[in-house]
Amino acid sequence: MKKIKISTAIFLSSFTLLNYSCKKNDTGGHAEIHAKVYHNGAPINHSTIYIKFDTHHAPDSPTTDYNLKAHGEESDNHVHIEDLRPGEYYLFAVGTNTATGKTVKGGTSIEISWKERKETLEAEIQTSE
Repeated sequence: MKKIKISTAIFLSSFTLLNYSCKKNDTGGHAEIHAKVYHNGAPINHSTIYIKFDTHHAPDSPTTDYNLKAHGEESDNHVHIEDLRPGEYYLFAVGTNTATGKTVKGGTSIEISWKERKETLEAEIQTSE
């Protein structure tokens, strides 16, 4: 009877350890997404990107139901999203078209594979008014 309890305890401990050591769809990794934001082919500088973990689809409210937010620089249309683990991510960009003064929005999904876990991936987000 003791052997069964010890075996069960070892199995549960091992399962718990493996479950926590294989985190996906989260921060704390070494991957980076280099996102570029465009509207009708023109770069949109100083964008904000909302990131939803573990999905390829936009959440119901992409600017409030997100896990992470990243801001772009004023001088270019690049937004760097760093320290990601392998997994699925939905990126939703919001910016201002400086030519028209209108807010533009759009999204795309990206997946970071285990093989890409230490790389920088490129993502392009096309927006509309």
